[in-house]
Amino acid sequence: MKFFDWINSLGPTAMLPIIMFIIAMAFRVKTGQALKSAIRVGIGIFGLNMMIGVAVSNIMPVATALAERTGVNLPIVDGGVGVEILAAFNFKYAGLMIPLGILLNIIMLALRWTKTVNVDVWNFWSWLLSAQFVYLVTHSYLWAWVAFFVTGVIALVLGDKQAPKIQEAYGIDGISFCHPFSTVYAFPAPFFNKIFNAIGLDKVKADPMSIQAKLGAFGDTTVIGAIIGFILTLISGLGIGVALQTAVAFGAIIILFPQVIGYLVEGLIPISNAARSLLQKKYGDKEYYIGLDCAIGVGQPANIVANVLMIPLIFVLAAILPGVKMLPAGSIAVGAGFMLSGAMAFFDNNILKGLIYLIIIYIPALYGATWAASLYTEAYVAGGGVLEAGSTLITCGAPYLWSVLMAWIASLFV
Repeated sequence: MKFFDWINSLGPTAMLPIIMFIIAMAFRVKTGQALKSAIRVGIGIFGLNMMIGVAVSNIMPVATALAERTGVNLPIVDGGVGVEILAAFNFKYAGLMIPLGILLNIIMLALRWTKTVNVDVWNFWSWLLSAQFVYLVTHSYLWAWVAFFVTGVIALVLGDKQAPKIQEAYGIDGISFCHPFSTVYAFPAPFFNKIFNAIGLDKVKADPMSIQAKLGAFGDTTVIGAIIGFILTLISGLGIGVALQTAVAFGAIIILFPQVIGYLVEGLIPISNAARSLLQKKYGDKEYYIGLDCAIGVGQPANIVANVLMIPLIFVLAAILPGVKMLPAGSIAVGAGFMLSGAMAFFDNNILKGLIYLIIIYIPALYGATWAASLYTEAYVAGGGVLEAGSTLITCGAPYLWSVLMAWIASLFV
């Protein structure tokens, strides 16, 4: 148990390269290439985390100032994804998460219930969050582990279903997003895309390339990001100096994110090709996917632009929706990007469709964050989390809705 707790404590930057190296060797990649690929994957994950950190540090002050200026005052604190991770890892059997999650994946591969070889082991925390929430509602470890395994099955099956569109949209062969955060938010996307097309949004060319073709330099996503950052900062009242700095930061985030992802993909390709080749040779001519973190999707230019455009709209939704009691804060920088990472693939990177979809899915997200605040708070505080002075409840403003839904269903039978 202590060994797996130690593995968990490494975090994705250290843990994923180790696991990728082991997987590469298992799939008979030459040692030198396996080491190089594993390090490249580690660099990619480190870069993604770094860029997300840069996004948070530059967007959060603007978001906070916007909240203060608009006078939105809601009692529940949005602590961001860190609240979810701490709440999940505080589950009593957290140390068993990795081996049992891997075992489930192996069994499903053997039974041909999934095509995904999940290397996104860090994000087993999202499976565990379902177990934690269901336990807090039912006080039953049995039902908690049922929730854990059901979440895993849902994540892998939906990851398979969505993989072809993910690969097509993001130009990376042989992958899937098996992070249930992404797969669940993407689940209604095909249905809504039909509605969007029925009302003519498919005729609006709002992908980054089309926008640039129409607007020239002003249609470049980095320029769009810089302009949006500048305007939002001015509206927030932080002054023209900060607005100029934020504009450059927003543009930099948009242009550097894809370059960072390139390192991860460069490391992944040899391992992915070897894995698919060996599995197809052993089990027949069947397609297999390497399951990755949906953070890859967050860094795509169309997603970043939609995420930034959504920031002021999140405050509007939180202020006008009756019964929502959470003040957007910790999740506002990149939460919308994670929610959209899988779904955008079904919209052909159409920024307008993505933005409208974000408005739609943020409604249940805000209600879910409000309803589950007591669960988040109990697990977060028990895990050593500290509430802000004067605060009694904390939540995640871009919640993992499947865990919240399972807890809500469980509460109906208690």
